[in-house]
Amino acid sequence: MKYNMKKLIPLLLTGAILLTGCGKAENQNTTKNQPQDDAASIGGFLPSGSELLVPQKAGKKQSIYLNAQAGGENKEAFLLYRNPSDNRQAHLLYLTKEKDTWQKKEDIETGFLGFDTFELIDLDGDGVKEAIVGGTVSESGHDNQLTIYKLEKDGLKKAGELSYDALSIEDYTDDKIPDLMAITKK
Repeated sequence: MKYNMKKLIPLLLTGAILLTGCGKAENQNTTKNQPQDDAASIGGFLPSGSELLVPQKAGKKQSIYLNAQAGGENKEAFLLYRNPSDNRQAHLLYLTKEKDTWQKKEDIETGFLGFDTFELIDLDGDGVKEAIVGGTVSESGHDNQLTIYKLEKDGLKKAGELSYDALSIEDYTDDKIPDLMAITKK
């Protein structure tokens, strides 16, 4: 069979364009093409093979928190995940949304093997929510640690830590600010 060179050139050009277009993909730290919702968009920041973690003893069983500002649009996202190919420790992933683009700000290795609680609430009444993460730090499951991360301009800062055997976050004083009750046997 004889090929007509005029018919073959457009086909070769199309193939070359498709093959070189793969190198134009952006890195994993930003998303420009907005999926249908924010939860689908932020899932793209998880390493391949990762699994979202759900707190086992918390009242709210969620592994993703989207934080809306006064305007009502989600501006921050917090995720709990574990990458089985990395190690068994869980991570807290913090993302921000700027000009309709999600960007990874921090990926904190928590040191926890399992989770009891994961909350995004304003503990001190200043209008800024804190990320509260609590869980086990040993295989026995008896060494529980709570870490509170404060959201500041340059990222998440560890605001406090404490050991506990039982934990509850409720408004015990009826002042519209959640209270933290930690019970320890030590």
